[in-house]
Amino acid sequence: MTSASFTFSLLQNGLDSFFHALEHLALVKDNEDDRSESDSRFYDAHYSPPAHYNHKWAILHLVQAIELLLKESLSRISPDLIFYTSGKQRSVDLTEAAKRLRQQSPHTLLDGEMDVLAQALFLRNQIQHFSFAFSRIQCDAIVRDLLSFLRRYCYRELGVDVVEYFGWDPRKEDFREFVSTVLQQFAPNERKSQSDRQYLKDWSANNPGVGLHLCIACGLRSVAEPEYRCLVCLYEWGKETTEVIEELKSLTQTYRLLRSLEEETNDPLH
Repeated sequence: MTSASFTFSLLQNGLDSFFHALEHLALVKDNEDDRSESDSRFYDAHYSPPAHYNHKWAILHLVQAIELLLKESLSRISPDLIFYTSGKQRSVDLTEAAKRLRQQSPHTLLDGEMDVLAQALFLRNQIQHFSFAFSRIQCDAIVRDLLSFLRRYCYRELGVDVVEYFGWDPRKEDFREFVSTVLQQFAPNERKSQSDRQYLKDWSANNPGVGLHLCIACGLRSVAEPEYRCLVCLYEWGKETTEVIEELKSLTQTYRLLRSLEEETNDPLH
């Protein structure tokens, strides 16, 4: 009997880490409990860990996925770029991978995205090498930023829509419902994510003259011409639908202005 062997490409390895993070996030969302965040009694055999402890593994896997997928981008430019020396004995870390990508193509990673990566790397190092303490609100915000970045990056730089990529489980011949569910629950919107606002600001600065339209899925002005796809949630609206949304928004603003004038003058509008 021969021993089994398997091979992961950089892309497969990164996406596998991404998917494993989603599995942990599904456990967070599906098994909410009321135990204290400081509850460490699960180290006693009589207790199981609180669901939110899965945040730790989700963050570790998300950062690992980012590092591997950045290296995938570097390898597409030149395989030697993912190593510190030509001897190919030690691959670059996340910080160096991001630096080299920016050197090759300045707009591959925008300034706001670099800030997200720096935050993720700091947290990953704390988890791996020290003690750490974060509230669930902080963890949710960090995870949301990392998910948003990874979805954008995979689609924009690697040509992979992760919801489609992870959506079908050939072993079970079933749709992995938790993938889209988790991504929707952590989806950015006007109330939740400042990093996406910064991303759109940076994107607009690098793409002057390109129109951005309202995305009613995530609540941001983030639908870019000419594809008419949202830069944040990646939903593709199409030109005609986008124009209808803009017209409705304009009509809504006009209606609100008229109502405001009516209230100020006490003169009902007919």
